[in-house]
Amino acid sequence: MGTKKFLLLVGISAPIAIVAVYVILWYQQLPLRTAEFYRKSGDVGAAIAQVDQYLLAYPENVQALSLKAQLFCDAGRFREATAIYDRIGPATAEDMLAFAKALAAQQRWNSAATTAATYETMYGANADNYLWGVISLTNMGKLDEAIAMSKRLAELEGRESQGLLLYGELKARQSANEDAVQAYSKALELNPTAANLHIPAEAVFESFADLLFGLGRSQETLDIADRGLAIAETARLHHLRGLALLNLGRPGEAREAWLAANKSAPYIPSLIEMSRQYLDEGDPNKALAVMRHLQNLDQIDSRIAYMMQQISEALGKTAEAEKWKTIADDLRDDEAVEGAMLQVINNQPYNSWSVVFRAYFSSKEQRWQEAGDMLRVVEKDFLEEEAYAVLRDAIVAQKIGPGVLEAFSKKISISQ
Repeated sequence: MGTKKFLLLVGISAPIAIVAVYVILWYQQLPLRTAEFYRKSGDVGAAIAQVDQYLLAYPENVQALSLKAQLFCDAGRFREATAIYDRIGPATAEDMLAFAKALAAQQRWNSAATTAATYETMYGANADNYLWGVISLTNMGKLDEAIAMSKRLAELEGRESQGLLLYGELKARQSANEDAVQAYSKALELNPTAANLHIPAEAVFESFADLLFGLGRSQETLDIADRGLAIAETARLHHLRGLALLNLGRPGEAREAWLAANKSAPYIPSLIEMSRQYLDEGDPNKALAVMRHLQNLDQIDSRIAYMMQQISEALGKTAEAEKWKTIADDLRDDEAVEGAMLQVINNQPYNSWSVVFRAYFSSKEQRWQEAGDMLRVVEKDFLEEEAYAVLRDAIVAQKIGPGVLEAFSKKISISQ
């Protein structure tokens, strides 16, 4: 074959080979492109199935594994998402955002905050990244850092109200109440219905109304509660509305608000307020009738027991009043232990006891797997600790009995 023919052949065959390789790669990655199509259309399950199909042939492909982790995050399967990222690491900006979200959702606050900080260093400002960072820093007790990040979020177009809301929440925690009120007010000025935030709109109005009432600003509390109720009715908003009305000298309307708070289900604070009002008016029988709405509760707290003690005393039922006093005292003791546990969580978030206490509160809400995962993280620190073992066994049995708090009450001073 002559040189010219050879060069001509090479000149023709090389582009053909390149095209052939491109076509092969295109077909190989077809499941991943199909997965992206399903993802954009909102069918996350179908998208995951497409990625799984690709991973059968290429099980260690980082692109496919990263996409699967992102899809798991989209689906709220955060534990599975972080399991992938813990193995391969986040490769892209989108991966890092998904990883931070998944970590925060699992209350892995330190890792989430670190990931959010790394993202900001590598890729700059991002609203979602700031959100996960603020939430994580707040739960770590690093309020000043969280406040600084919330201010950066408030500077981003379209997310000003979200940043201001977070800033207001944090300032309220620091008892910088005037700053908090101004931030809430500005957030609702920019976003009057509190739409498209990280919490439901009604929760924003509940939080603001609660802050205002605690500051003794009853008329403003009433105004904010009414604005919130125009968006969504909640027992808490009706209750706060009732408290504000009572302070404004409108007891009849307050009672109507508390009745509205119980429209869907018993709401303990409002029932107690109504009972107290009837007692103040000298009618313990009506007070008792109100409290009977709570007779089918699985658990009661010291507020209920104390109110029943007062009603029994007003009715002249001395023995029954003593019984309720004993119950109220025992419940206050339990609540004092839980309060001390919460104080440890807030003041010493890195303390291993804080992790154990968070597991306890998760288990009270029947988030059993989450509670078990938390305990396993610090297991090596409690190999011979009875209180830890009591909680661990209760979580395995999925039943939190009185023995758990009793065990913690003996150890609470150690953790403080």
